[in-house]
Amino acid sequence: MLEIRKIGENLWLVNGEYLTNDYSKAVVIANKGKKINGFTINKSKKASFWKNLKYKLNFPFLLLESWM
Repeated sequence: MLEIRKIGENLWLVNGEYLTNDYSKAVVIANKGKKINGFTINKSKKASFWKNLKYKLNFPFLLLESWM
């Protein structure tokens, strides 16, 4: 299990790398992806730069298509 530190009132730092606002998510990250009581890790932080850029560029168009 990795180190979990409380930084602020609702802010947790896991192993000096991941920030989360929920202690339960911090525990899931610290246990290296094991599911605990239905919590899972969001893998958005592990996405590549290009995938993130593609999502940011396509998002307004997806909203426009859903509205039409």
